[in-house]
Amino acid sequence: MGAPTNTYSSSINLNLGHVPPIEDRNLYEYLLDVHNALEILVTAQTDVVALDKTAVLVSSNYTVLPTDRTIYVDASANNVIVTLPASNDVPGSIFDIKVLAQGTGYTISVIGSGAEIIDDYATGVGLDIWEDITCRSKTTLDTPSLTGYAII
Repeated sequence: MGAPTNTYSSSINLNLGHVPPIEDRNLYEYLLDVHNALEILVTAQTDVVALDKTAVLVSSNYTVLPTDRTIYVDASANNVIVTLPASNDVPGSIFDIKVLAQGTGYTISVIGSGAEIIDDYATGVGLDIWEDITCRSKTTLDTPSLTGYAII
């Protein structure tokens, strides 16, 4: 038998075409089951991260919710501070912050929760009109001890 292949369209490329022929049917079916299980895990993780993510428009200080994905900022009438949630509460989550309006003299800052930093910016990141930033929680299921955010 040739290399196992799944029975549906897969986003995982395990290069199974390079596996030598498998004569043992039970081993062949086992490898196919492992491949399909990996596909399900990858798809499930992606679906959970994307599930129920929303866009919000804010015009005053705002603490990002775990269900947020995109935060649009209107600083036309006052300064706005956007505070990211504690990274260990949202492992691997990605947040986009985009400035849509900025009045003269008003500032927009994106800061981490508590002492958490964004890349090497301990005091946060300043944004101006039309600028945006995408931040990903450094905490993941594989690296629970990492905290803070990376700019991606």
